Amino acid sequence: MKLLKEYMQFPGVKLDDDFKEFLSHDTVRKAFQTSDFEELYKLSTEYVGEYFNSKLSSLLLSLDINPIKYLTVIPSYSFFYIDLDDDDVEFNPQLKAIENNAFYSNTAITLVSIPDSCKYIENFAFGNCHNLKEIKLGNNVEQLGWSCFFNDNKLLSITLPRSMQSIDLSTFSGSGITEIQYQGTSDEFAQKLRQKTLIGSDTKVKKIICSDKTQDLKEYFNDPELIQPDIVNSTGFFRIKGYHSYTLTVRKYDPKSDTFGFGWTSNQGVVHSSEITFTSEAEANNFIQKANLTGVEGLRKTNKPYSLYKVNTEAGPCYLTEQYINWLFVNTVTNNRDLNKKLPSRLIVRP
Repeated sequence: MKLLKEYMQFPGVKLDDDFKEFLSHDTVRKAFQTSDFEELYKLSTEYVGEYFNSKLSSLLLSLDINPIKYLTVIPSYSFFYIDLDDDDVEFNPQLKAIENNAFYSNTAITLVSIPDSCKYIENFAFGNCHNLKEIKLGNNVEQLGWSCFFNDNKLLSITLPRSMQSIDLSTFSGSGITEIQYQGTSDEFAQKLRQKTLIGSDTKVKKIICSDKTQDLKEYFNDPELIQPDIVNSTGFFRIKGYHSYTLTVRKYDPKSDTFGFGWTSNQGVVHSSEITFTSEAEANNFIQKANLTGVEGLRKTNKPYSLYKVNTEAGPCYLTEQYINWLFVNTVTNNRDLNKKLPSRLIVRP
């Protein structure tokens, strides 16, 4: 099948500059003439860029040639913003991987079946597929990329095979998935979880159904208590010029009849005793004026509180922001059980 010849004679198709440049290469013309789809996409990425892959796919589909059934690796962006019906997404039984953004924003597909030969599905591979309701993973899938099903609101559950090498909750970030069925045990699921905390996690997953028991996702973690005190008045910020860029905070809480204010610094992202806090906006403005402080920005109001987490350390309780806890887990803390051992005394709010 000489695809190049058919393409050149295909009515109604215009060659843009990218295609003219692409087709000018002898290696590309040979790949067309020999129907070497793997080579075509490889050359597409090499000569023009991976975003060109979707244009190449559109061309082949216009010739009534569906490359999906021939490819052993679905290249990045190959069907980006191309609507394919369920019958069109019939994979090669020797499929090895689906690369990033391969089927991003395909609003037609509702069901996808991945063959057992496939081991890797990369980032955003099926992102923004608004009508995708079911995905059947093969028994040998080892890795799913982050935001793999981003914005797939109709996809409510998924079954993960025991072959998964690790499980990253970011895979389900922004999706409609609330339930995960894992074909292994709950202990195996816990061992494969990459997350150390649910704090800051953008996932709707609630229930984990394993071969031995069903648990709430929260049961796999030992996160500190979230503190949501009542807001008595609004909050203002005044960022001081300087290397550390401190923020003065005007906020008044009444948790358990104990009123306290707190501040947050951009360089530490944590509540601690060295910061200046106020219980009224007038008090803060008075301090700013008398101290003759020069701010990067003036006092401004917001009614959105920070998420505070109470961590009971050996030296006393700490009230940490979500941002700082995430930083701790990236840099110093192995798991939530180590929080009370790792936090330095300078972070203590109250002795």
